[in-house]
Amino acid sequence: MRQTLRGSKETRLEAAIHVVSLLVNQKVLFGKGDEVGLVLYGTHESSNDLATDDQYQHITIKKAIAPPDMDLARDVLQIEPEGEQADVLDALIVAMDLLMKRQAEEPKQVFQKRLFLVTDAATPINMEDTSQIVDGLKQMDAKLNVIGIEFTESDANSPPDQDDLKFKNEQFLGRLIDEVEGVTVPIGQAIEMMSFFKAQPPAQRASFRGLLQIGNDLSIPIQSFIKTMVSKPPTAKKISTVAMEAAEPKSMNVIKDTSYQSTTDPDREVPVEERIKGMTYGKTLVPFSKVDETVLKYESEACLKVIGFTSASKIPRFHFFGNVECFVAPPGDTTAGTALSALIRALAETDSVAIVRYVKRNKSVPHLGVLHPHIRPDCENLYYNSLPFSEDIRQYPFAPLDPNRMRKGLAPSQAQLEAADQLIDALDLVQKDGEEEIELFKPKHVYNPTLQRLYQAVQSKAVHPNDPIPPLDPIVAK
Repeated sequence: MRQTLRGSKETRLEAAIHVVSLLVNQKVLFGKGDEVGLVLYGTHESSNDLATDDQYQHITIKKAIAPPDMDLARDVLQIEPEGEQADVLDALIVAMDLLMKRQAEEPKQVFQKRLFLVTDAATPINMEDTSQIVDGLKQMDAKLNVIGIEFTESDANSPPDQDDLKFKNEQFLGRLIDEVEGVTVPIGQAIEMMSFFKAQPPAQRASFRGLLQIGNDLSIPIQSFIKTMVSKPPTAKKISTVAMEAAEPKSMNVIKDTSYQSTTDPDREVPVEERIKGMTYGKTLVPFSKVDETVLKYESEACLKVIGFTSASKIPRFHFFGNVECFVAPPGDTTAGTALSALIRALAETDSVAIVRYVKRNKSVPHLGVLHPHIRPDCENLYYNSLPFSEDIRQYPFAPLDPNRMRKGLAPSQAQLEAADQLIDALDLVQKDGEEEIELFKPKHVYNPTLQRLYQAVQSKAVHPNDPIPPLDPIVAK
């Protein structure tokens, strides 16, 4: 693992540390409920429960399975090459033993178990233990991911040396992966994938359950799920610098305490029962008592009512705002599914949409929205977008772009129009590869640089509190 990677100044061990560090930091930030253990092979010591005089040597359990923390993140960065040879399958068996013992602690608890094996496959492997590993992984229902460091790629121009130890080991690990239905990922691809901080997706819970009401006589049971929503950065908490400097700080949290003082007597605190709200009316403050405050809110009962239908072309895209929701029939309700499918197909065939009144829950405010049909071979649903009320629309006058209505001398020339056309064609995000169209820019593969920068800064400051924060990772920046 001390060899330098091809085309890089980084050693194989440094690349392995890099990818493990990224994985651990992902779990520290977002792995709520996850537990992580760390097993090293090739160490001077043989610190594991299976070690005997001649088996499972030079394998060390660096960290037992437990919730990940910053101590583990720092320990990963401090791993040094120790130069001993060890069997990678022995290390895998030690890791499996850790998983089995952790499961035995809570036999009724269902865990999703996964093993990540980071290796260059350059040391001798005892291939007689394969059946033990395959049976153990299947019995535990554990997944195996191998992150290969400089694994041989098939190339007809330069075929690999069939007698090479590393190549033989790679072929053996490939067969093992196939038997357990695992995955092999090159180290470069793994680093690129893990360089982006990705929060775990929220649990799939319906945000609305009710009836889609069409007129007075037709109602379809329906439920909705959030499809897109702005991901906001976590809120920073205020902490006490005095507590930080204490020898054994119990808590660094700061409790905010707000008080209201009388303007005529600054030493007198105004109690809650003497405070009411006031709404501005011009330059006048109109007081509202606790009883009056209830009339300030317009409350409605939960509903999803169709106001009417219209052509999809009559709803401009710049009127869409807010979260996008996906409406489907309740699972198992075939009657609702059939009725909703008929509505979706009718809307799609007529290129129409439904304008609806949407109130998510009782005593909440009503929203105006539009339902779009969406049909795929495996799914039919309605997508909901909020629409603006009159008060939400900004009406701004702009000069016309029609050349016939422009002032003389401002209309674009034919050369300028052709240049604009060429610019649009050059920036086309869809390229054709024969008959296949390739989309170059997919939102699900594009991460928010603001959030990535924040997460990277927090991770860097937690691991290296006294070092300056490094620039944004080039993989993320590109």
